[in-house]
Amino acid sequence: TRGRRDRGGDCGMQELILVQPRSLGAPGPVLVWTGGTSGRGNGQVNKPSGIAVDADGNVYVADTNNYRIQKFTSNGAYLGQWGSFGGLAGGYFLEVRGVTMEPNSNILVTDAGNSLVERYTRSGLYVTNIGGPGQGDGQTHLPFGVAVDGSGNVFVADTYSQRIECDLASVEPSIA
Repeated sequence: TRGRRDRGGDCGMQELILVQPRSLGAPGPVLVWTGGTSGRGNGQVNKPSGIAVDADGNVYVADTNNYRIQKFTSNGAYLGQWGSFGGLAGGYFLEVRGVTMEPNSNILVTDAGNSLVERYTRSGLYVTNIGGPGQGDGQTHLPFGVAVDGSGNVFVADTYSQRIECDLASVEPSIA
């Protein structure tokens, strides 16, 4: 994302910019679509912090200050959203940050505020948590970034613990 300043110097407006990488040796990225303004409405964003694209080209945005994941077409048309402000139950976020696709087409979302990594279907149905809050093996504390390799191994940037956590197991959600 990038801020757009108005005449008063305010950066309140934001536009979402997606780029498509080109092959090696080709000139820079290609602008795919821009759109959206800062706000709480459908298709509007408030501190977007993570982005992922599924095999069909749909785009998922971690909309941090709106406590949700939004789904768009590759052309930027709004398709839907899930999530709201709240605690440890699936679909409730305190600080949604990262989003990535798994090889099986599920979506992983990091919620730094709840110290969770959650798994969803592409339609936004909650599946399970992986790992859990904490600083031990298989746990995360303020997870931000998340990535999955070609073998399905999950890697999480565990910000507070100053490490990259991997191989998190599926766990049932629990409230501490």
